Amino acid sequence: MKNRNKKKIRRIAIIGLGLIGGSLAKILSKKGFEVIGISKSKSTINKALKQKIINVGSLNLKKGILSNTDLIFICTP
Repeated sequence: MKNRNKKKIRRIAIIGLGLIGGSLAKILSKKGFEVIGISKSKSTINKALKQKIINVGSLNLKKGILSNTDLIFICTP
């Protein structure tokens, strides 16, 4: 019997876009996921957006940024 209540993962947030988080974002975006990137560096966000590694970027965990995500990766030191 199939579990019909399974939710499909579509929107993924990554907190920290360094080596690990950036690499993860790159792979996931190539696989077709919507990726939200959160970094403390504006230049990192801008580079990730320009390279189309992330769809949305934020400098902080402002209210609501993670509310509609299906999965969150924390990639901070």
